[in-house]
Amino acid sequence: MALVYTTKEAAQLLKVDIKTIYKLKDEHKLQAVKVGSKILITEQSINNYLGIIPAKTENEIRLEEENKRLKEKLRQYERHLSQIKDEILKIDVKAI
Repeated sequence: MALVYTTKEAAQLLKVDIKTIYKLKDEHKLQAVKVGSKILITEQSINNYLGIIPAKTENEIRLEEENKRLKEKLRQYERHLSQIKDEILKIDVKAI
């Protein structure tokens, strides 16, 4: 798939009349930009209009997994830190 489409290409892709594309653009249901004399519509704008959620890339999946792993590691460190603080408080209480 292309990253941007002309109004004609967008109409062909969506199987609608080009007038429908202009109407959707005017109603702000499709985001478009004018480049020179052409009106271009992004692939993402079409996907948003259709309610399509793009598939995640391998890198996004890897980063999400790494993020989960790091969050779990942080929770472990926080639990450990809490235990250390409790031990310090016990020592301070005994010292008094």
